[in-house]
Amino acid sequence: MQEGSEEADDSVSASSTSTLFELPEYILKNLTPTKGSNSKDKNHRIRKLQIIKSKTLKLKKRSQTINQKIRDLRLHREIISNKIAEDLSDNLQRANERRMAFLAKRRERARKVQLTSLKLPIVLPFPTSSKSRQNEIEFAVGDIKDVVIIQRSIKKYILLRNVNQFRAFNVSKSLTQMTYSEALLLLNPQTEFVKTTVSILRNLDLPDILPRQKYKSFLYSLIMIADYKDSLIHHTHSGFNTNISDKNVNNLANSVSLLLFKLAENMICKFVEFVYSDPKEIENPWSLPKLKLCKSWKVYHFLFQIFRRLHFDNCMIIISDALDIVQKQLLVCQAIEIEMQRDKYVNNHKYLSRLSQVFNFSGTEWTYFGEDSVMFINNLKLRVFDKAIPARPKVRASIEVLEELDNIVESTNNHSITFDHLVFNIPPKIPINKWRKYWIQTYRTKKRTLNQNRYRIPTQLKSGFFNVNSQNMPSNIYIENVFRDLGIDSIHTKYEVLRGENDLHLFLADFDFIVSDTFLILFEYCIKFEDSNNSEGFDIAITQFRTLKNSYQIARYNTHRELLQYFKLHFFCLSHLASIGPHILDFVPNSCSGFIDILNNLDHISPEGFEVFINFYEELEILIMNLWLNRCKNNSEEKIKAFENICQFISKKNFKIENGTNSPHLRFPLFYKFLLQYDSDFDKHLMLYNSIIDSTFEYPNFESSSMNESSFRYFRQIYINFILDNLWNHDSKYDPDYSTNEFDVFFKEEIKVLITKCRVLLISNCVLHLIFNFYHKEESADGQKYKYLNTVSIRKIADIIIRFFSENVNVPEISLFLYNIVETHTDEILKLHIHDLIFYVHKEYVKLIEYDAESLLKMTLTGKFVKLINADPLSTEFEYLLKGNFKYFMIQTRQLVAEINETLREIYELYSPLLNWIYRDIGEPNI
Repeated sequence: MQEGSEEADDSVSASSTSTLFELPEYILKNLTPTKGSNSKDKNHRIRKLQIIKSKTLKLKKRSQTINQKIRDLRLHREIISNKIAEDLSDNLQRANERRMAFLAKRRERARKVQLTSLKLPIVLPFPTSSKSRQNEIEFAVGDIKDVVIIQRSIKKYILLRNVNQFRAFNVSKSLTQMTYSEALLLLNPQTEFVKTTVSILRNLDLPDILPRQKYKSFLYSLIMIADYKDSLIHHTHSGFNTNISDKNVNNLANSVSLLLFKLAENMICKFVEFVYSDPKEIENPWSLPKLKLCKSWKVYHFLFQIFRRLHFDNCMIIISDALDIVQKQLLVCQAIEIEMQRDKYVNNHKYLSRLSQVFNFSGTEWTYFGEDSVMFINNLKLRVFDKAIPARPKVRASIEVLEELDNIVESTNNHSITFDHLVFNIPPKIPINKWRKYWIQTYRTKKRTLNQNRYRIPTQLKSGFFNVNSQNMPSNIYIENVFRDLGIDSIHTKYEVLRGENDLHLFLADFDFIVSDTFLILFEYCIKFEDSNNSEGFDIAITQFRTLKNSYQIARYNTHRELLQYFKLHFFCLSHLASIGPHILDFVPNSCSGFIDILNNLDHISPEGFEVFINFYEELEILIMNLWLNRCKNNSEEKIKAFENICQFISKKNFKIENGTNSPHLRFPLFYKFLLQYDSDFDKHLMLYNSIIDSTFEYPNFESSSMNESSFRYFRQIYINFILDNLWNHDSKYDPDYSTNEFDVFFKEEIKVLITKCRVLLISNCVLHLIFNFYHKEESADGQKYKYLNTVSIRKIADIIIRFFSENVNVPEISLFLYNIVETHTDEILKLHIHDLIFYVHKEYVKLIEYDAESLLKMTLTGKFVKLINADPLSTEFEYLLKGNFKYFMIQTRQLVAEINETLREIYELYSPLLNWIYRDIGEPNI
């Protein structure tokens, strides 16, 4: 009973407690959250992080600015300290020179006194023995020639040591490619490079324009070239070109600066060529590299004196104009501090006017060009006086498109290049370099077809008339053919990858890229080639596309309904854009409507279910790209040539006639290096300064189709020299990139193949001659007669040899190959002397494949091959050389000569507008 009562009390108390603490229902409803609330602190934290990030970036930028100022200040202090150290070292050197000169005078006086005392008659008893007389004669007779020989030997040793030290710096290729700051650091007077260079020039006894043989004029040429090239790259005014406001003086300063730049580059190239020449040529005072260096040295310093005077006078004019401006400002502001600044400016002006008296030039006569400096500058003034500057062509093109030639065109601004009235369109998805390559291949194919059909025989017969190949290109081109010719992956490839994708998220990401890409290239096509007045339709299309992209960001992480809505939006966009596009896309709206119906009936989304859409987009992209290609195609050979030459021309920016930089030498520096290396008389062209100046005041004629036979013969000979020079030279001596130039971009591999074929032909011919000569000796080493080879055996061996070397160029060991030839294709009597044959041929073959080895046979056949290339293929001289020297390789030789002539003519005809401009610049030399 008692326990039962206790349980009842507990239940009553519990129920009463729950009743007391139970909240009303409307309060519970308001307290219970129905959705997750956004934390106010979250936005604050994001904003705080953004502020911290922005502050960090500002502080980082400020820190970088401060660090740059510190570096500039340190560099400035270092330059000042170096200048002070240089002045102190100069004073010390002058003191040492005075001391050494004084000691030399004392030594000379003592030597004269000693020699005089030795020549005086000595009163001594007559010597009784012959031995004492012999000793007296040996003591009294001295020959100064022995001392001179020793001095020359020491000088040669020092020169070779400095040359080797210069080579160790490994700066041959970078001397003319340095930036201005790099040149200043390298040419610090205390660096080993400067000391070694000055020592080489001093040992060569080259005259210096300034006393004490410090050769600052030579070092200045390196800084000048760096400054000139920096100004072209960064589109700034060069510091050493002081052209001023006066038009005629401006032209004069531009012309002198350009001529000095060209001569400086030539002088440095000759210096590097001398340093990397053979040691015997370095020691020889009359060697060809040294004579070329001396000639370029004299020409450069002749013009350097003129430049120095003109530069100084123009600087004085600029400073006078600046002082006039300061004087006018002083009249306005009569402040004491400005008066003090005025005195400072006047003192600086007086100091500058005394500079010409400080630097007294040496008495060396520098006259060149067949005239003295006064006559030269007068002729130059007459040449540039009132020179008519042609109107600059209107060029519209994206610089990024022209500089980054391998990048794919994506933006609408990059689809055209305009040069005056010539307009060239470039399709998307194709790099410009590839697009140029395609049209060069088309141009060459058309040219070769016309050359093979020289008599204009019709290729097709139609009823009523003959169809002769015209100059026009094919009516339509197709994207698959273009991609195949250029080695670009087919459009089908990415769709095949899409069909094999099983992951839905990856499939949607790739498919969204294709959807967006297809819309954009169609939109750009409509903007560029369709009705440009329909701006409202384009605005609607781009608005729909933006809505579509926002829809994708929502759909990619959500349900089936959002994904279907995304694809429906895209089909609506595509349908609207096709309605304002070309007529060939009239089927697109109906197809899009059908696809929308399909989407409405889809129960779920999977990659397999989108097969019909993938096929549609694949066909649509091919169709749109074909539209682009046929709008961008070049319809004639003349347009292809103009397109390629204009791409070459306007890809070199920052060249202006007003600044004197519109020179083909500056636009195509690699090609001029190419000419310098393979034209032995190129130095003479630098003397023709009138043609150099005239070419800077003109532009190439890109629409001219006329051929200049003199120009063609000259450049053809240069390329032949290049091919023949590299027959036996596998590695250039000091600059392996010399053969690369701006006009070899699409012909380089083909020229390499021609060089290899020439090498194979000459090596095969040499080996066959060695075998032939061996078996036609009158007697062998043991006195036995050799049996003559018959004609059939020679022809078989010739075919085997050229086939072997075509597959194995420059084989170091050919003994086994010769053994197999003799064993298989000769008589038993000849096989008895196979070891003598292998020894004889192998010894001469080593000389063939080595560049520096001297082989009379190699030199003779190479010379005959040169004459054969230069001869007319239809002349009797050609037949005589062919049958006399390449009797058993006549078919291969004819084909090779024809390929060389055809390739070189194609290069010239394609780039004839630019090459003719260069030809006029170098004075139109004759070959």
